[in-house]
Amino acid sequence: MMMNLSLYRQMVLIRALEEELQKLCDAGEGADLPFNKGQEAIAVGVMAALRPTDYVVTHHRTIPH
Repeated sequence: MMMNLSLYRQMVLIRALEEELQKLCDAGEGADLPFNKGQEAIAVGVMAALRPTDYVVTHHRTIPH
């Protein structure tokens, strides 16, 4: 099964964002954040399956959503 290129790009974007946020946290310039490294596909897949009328409520690992 071929992965949609748009979904892959979203996963790469999430990883890049979280790596930059991790650098800020390591430098003491950011809060302690729960990152999603290795779990990007979960958020991207769930969000891709939503309809415009759906709602999302998260409480942990919320950055990619």
